[in-house]
Amino acid sequence: MKSFYEDTDVSEVDLIHLPSSILPSKDDCVDTSDRYVSVIYNDEVHNFDEVITQFKQLLQSSHSEASAYATSIDREGRKLIKTGTKSECLELTEKFLNYKPNESRLRYSKKPLVTKLISEYYFHLQNLLTSVIEWMADLSRENVAFKRIICQVSFKLPVTIIHVL
Repeated sequence: MKSFYEDTDVSEVDLIHLPSSILPSKDDCVDTSDRYVSVIYNDEVHNFDEVITQFKQLLQSSHSEASAYATSIDREGRKLIKTGTKSECLELTEKFLNYKPNESRLRYSKKPLVTKLISEYYFHLQNLLTSVIEWMADLSRENVAFKRIICQVSFKLPVTIIHVL
C-alpha cells in the first residue's frame, strides 16, 4: 500500500497560494519579546523523590501535582514551570537554583535542579522544531525517497533527482 506522499505529485500542491482563512491575522500574533519562561530540565543526578520534594517546597504543590511535574520532566526531558516577565521568571529560576536540601537526607544530591530562564519565543521555537523533526522522522519511515533526501541534506551531499530515484 502506497502512502499519501508517494501518490502526490509535488506540482499538484500549491504552496504559494494558501487560503487566507488559515493564515494568522495580525491580532492573532502575540508579542513575546518581553515574555520569558522558567524551565526545569531532566538530569541524571536527581531522583523522583528529590524533584517532588523541591516542587512541593518551592511551588507549594500537592504531592500529586509535584509527582505529575516529575513524571513530565522524566518523559519529555523538560517542563515549563512559569511564564511571565523576565523578573518574575528569574525569581522562580533563582529559587530552584539556590535550593538547599535538608542536610539530614544525605542521599539527596547537593546540586540544584537544572533550571533555565529563556525567552518564551525561543521556548516555543524549540517546541515547533521538535515537532517538525518528529514529523520528518515519521515521514522518512514511510517514504524511502524522502529518507534519502533527509540523509543527503544532513550530510550536505548534493541532492539530485537521480540520487533520490
